Amino acid sequence: IVDVGQEDFPILNKLKKYDTIKTYTSCQRGVELSKKGGVLQCPKCENWFPMPRSKKRVTICPHCKADVVTASANHTSIVTTIKEKDCVSLIAGEDIGRFTVSSNRYIRQGLQGINYKSSDLYQGPKVLVRKTGVGITAGIDYNNSLTNQVVYIVKPKESVHPSVTAEVIVAILCSRLITYIIIKRKGSIGWTSNPYLSQQDVNTLPFPRLDFQKSQTITALNRITELVRSNYKKGKEISVEADAEIERNIASLYNLESKEYKTIFKTIGQVEQMIPFRRLLNINSDFIFQNGI
Repeated sequence: IVDVGQEDFPILNKLKKYDTIKTYTSCQRGVELSKKGGVLQCPKCENWFPMPRSKKRVTICPHCKADVVTASANHTSIVTTIKEKDCVSLIAGEDIGRFTVSSNRYIRQGLQGINYKSSDLYQGPKVLVRKTGVGITAGIDYNNSLTNQVVYIVKPKESVHPSVTAEVIVAILCSRLITYIIIKRKGSIGWTSNPYLSQQDVNTLPFPRLDFQKSQTITALNRITELVRSNYKKGKEISVEADAEIERNIASLYNLESKEYKTIFKTIGQVEQMIPFRRLLNINSDFIFQNGI
């Protein structure tokens, strides 16, 4: 935390008692490939590898270490907007919205040498976090889509309680509390010097220390899951009513009150000129807590 005022201490002192998201989740990256999908084939070992970013005349094959003349090597793009044979859905960073994802990209599978990662990584509901950009943008994918290197895949660990669903994780990551924490960590200059989130940034975000013996904890977690699922519309924002109720349940898990959320909204309001922050001001703390917690 690099930017703290007196009004922040009640919130930060409570968060000291909580876990990090890494306690409950795993975080990995997708295919090590750009969204354009450019690949080269080594003429010696015949393996494929991602098109190098540099404009050097000769590049080194990562598989056999042979010199490859870039201009004369066999090359293609394995990302397309048309679904062809052996293609599956691909989600890039810009395809992720708040809570939802939407993509018209496909990636061709089966090229020898391309590290697509384990198919298990992409199966089932998974939270996708965009690496680049300010703040945090996280959505949930239900279509077993592949992702590329600028997307973090966050999934509940198999060992955690079943009430900690992908929906709960995406709701926490999309919460105003988490945005508040990121703003405080990055400070006023962080967005220009480091406009991205590292895996470490994501892994160390605060996560409520959950007591699964308490019925109110299970009730809050189940309600969050229900709200995310029932309000999920591909590529669209969830309703403000659902958004407020989700935030209210998250506040209860972190033991935060209305007065502390006023500080959170004030902090977000100070950077509202940036779209990822401005979209969080469509409701206020009074609206969130109007029915109590």
